[in-house]
Amino acid sequence: MGGQALAFLALPIIARLYSPEQLGYFQVMVAFCNTIGAISALSFERALLLDLGPARNSALAGLCLILVAGITVIALPLYGLFASVSVAAPVIVAGIPALVFVGAMVFFRGLFLINYTFAVSNQQVSSASWAIFLKDMARVTVRIGLGLTALNPMGLFVAGVVDWAVGSIVLWRQRPKFRWAPRKWRALIWRFRQFPLFYAPAAALTSLNTQMPVLLLGSLYTAREAGLYALAFLILDRPGRILAKAAGDVLMHSMAREDASGRRMAVVRNAIVLAILNLGTLLLIAGCAYQIAESFLGARWAETGFLALACIPHALALFLSDLSIGLYAAVSRTASSLVREISSALVLFFIFLSAYLLEQPMESAIFFSGLGHLLVQLGFLKRFYRHFERRVTG
Repeated sequence: MGGQALAFLALPIIARLYSPEQLGYFQVMVAFCNTIGAISALSFERALLLDLGPARNSALAGLCLILVAGITVIALPLYGLFASVSVAAPVIVAGIPALVFVGAMVFFRGLFLINYTFAVSNQQVSSASWAIFLKDMARVTVRIGLGLTALNPMGLFVAGVVDWAVGSIVLWRQRPKFRWAPRKWRALIWRFRQFPLFYAPAAALTSLNTQMPVLLLGSLYTAREAGLYALAFLILDRPGRILAKAAGDVLMHSMAREDASGRRMAVVRNAIVLAILNLGTLLLIAGCAYQIAESFLGARWAETGFLALACIPHALALFLSDLSIGLYAAVSRTASSLVREISSALVLFFIFLSAYLLEQPMESAIFFSGLGHLLVQLGFLKRFYRHFERRVTG
């Protein structure tokens, strides 16, 4: 959390060093890389959390590494296709092909995910937390450091690679042994076939739902609009997501420990209370951003304050999504979680596209698509609650 808090506090400095266009180009690329990177090992790394024994863990880690390398290669032509339809997807960054950054971000993100999951499975939580803190520190330091030099336009992109690379290096001693074992791979793929079938699509859709406004702004509007939205959303969302991550883990463990439906209903009620409290936090932050955006961030970011208000529904929906992921996972309702993410993605996309086709301002597109996303998340959380309510009353 310390690294994320530092990244949040550094946002005014980042705003002074980079323009909305520069941040927009970067965030559109990162949105693509994060969506692909979320499934770079097809979620097989989750099986490392199980007690499979050293031999199977090594074979599974080898399989994950091969998948990460394969997905990285596949990501390159996919990004080329994406760049052909998105006006804000960069092709060249300070004379360097954007594919270099795309490949590095996707690969190191996947490698970090493997090492991080293995460290957590071995009860090395402090090492995993330290790695997250250091990678966040490295990202902020590189952004500011290069932003102050002639390499300014490239600072954001280099920092995006350094972020995941540092996390992977810090956890290198805790990494699993990567073993080439094709025969064992076939058995592991069959045993954990539900991971690429359910968990990987859900992870990709969760990431896509987070990045959807940036991707659509970069494709339908311009890099400037994407950059303005990105900074507004980071200001608004970062504190709530820090709380959601911590609270989500606690709620997941509470849900997993409780075997009675009545007590599980109480856990869901706690999630709803947290969402209501977070709404107050979002309103406070957005109100402050609206009042002081221009003086705090600079004249070129003046629109950020109003955009922060428009981002409130989407930020609250993502807060609920983070809480719900833990609740659904604790009671093994993977199919329901996948349907929830698919519904959110469709609602976000079609409402945003409709607003654009009706020539509504981007603030309206952001607000109403976020509101639709929020209603979907509330609807599924209500349905989840009633599931346990029926079991208690029935």
